[in-house]
Formats: sequence, structure tokens, C-alpha cells
Amino acid sequence: MQRSFYYQPDLYSSIIFWSWTFVILFISGTGWLEITTIQWFTIATFILFLIVAALGIFRHRLTLDAANASLTLRRFWPKQAREIKFSELQHVVVLPHGVRFELTRLPYITILMTKQQKQQLIATLSELRAAAASR
Repeated sequence: MQRSFYYQPDLYSSIIFWSWTFVILFISGTGWLEITTIQWFTIATFILFLIVAALGIFRHRLTLDAANASLTLRRFWPKQAREIKFSELQHVVVLPHGVRFELTRLPYITILMTKQQKQQLIATLSELRAAAASR
């Protein structure tokens, strides 16, 4: 069984990423307002903003894989994916706006999620842990 969820990295990384993403949007808007006609620069920077925003939303994906007993955190760049084995997970702490994974080798990893995605993640993790414990 494989299950995917969308997430955002910890609060500080998200603020930095989205601030720079909106800088691209503001440059596009400033270029449009300064020149008063639509120019190729305005269109190109707005399309760049849409691409970066879409990648920022859809590339951050958490995948639970029951066959490999692992949790994969995919990031903006594909080569930066982090795979965590279920045996390395000590605790899963539910936070008001996300989840914190406490690991044996690292202090912890915090991610931000919507309430619905967070509830589905916790339910799926408990199912997988119960299935692993019954084996």
C-alpha cells in the first residue's frame, strides 16, 4: 500500500520560500505598472511565478510505503528526497498546524499540513503500525 499527502516544510523554510516566490509576482506586477502595457517581461515573470508556485505546492509530497516500511519526504528538487524507515521513527507528535516526526538519528522533522491531511496521515500511520505489530 502506498499513500501520498501534500505538505509544506517547517515554518521558517516555508516563509522563506513563499517570500521569494511572491517577490517574483511583485516584480511582474511592478513591471506591468511601470510600463502600462503588457510586455513580454511581465508575461514571462508572471508565468515564472505560476511555475514556481505550482512546483512549491505539488512537489512537496509525503509518501507512505507499506511494502518498504518507509516514509519519503519529497522536496522541491527531486534529488533532495529524504527517506525514513519506520524503524527510525520514535514518536509522531501532532501539532496544531502540522506533524513532528521524532527520529532516532536526528532530533526531529516538522512539516505543515492541513487538518484533513493531518488526520488522514495519522490514521494511515496507525494502521501501518498496527499491521506491522501483528506480523
